[in-house]
Amino acid sequence: MWVGEIGNSSWEFLYSVVNKETSKEVAKARSVQVWYDLKKMKSKSMPEKIRKILETDRLKEKD
Repeated sequence: MWVGEIGNSSWEFLYSVVNKETSKEVAKARSVQVWYDLKKMKSKSMPEKIRKILETDRLKEKD
């Protein structure tokens, strides 16, 4: 699993499933997480601290 695109209030997690015996990728998946205000019932900008964590993780995967 790794971080994909990062937006203002959402970000992607990307997944890859690999067959251990053949080392071939057998499935890919993508999920979108949204920073959400439960009281207002709408998305909101994610805190800068969270954005920095996601960006750092995203950069690690590109290396």
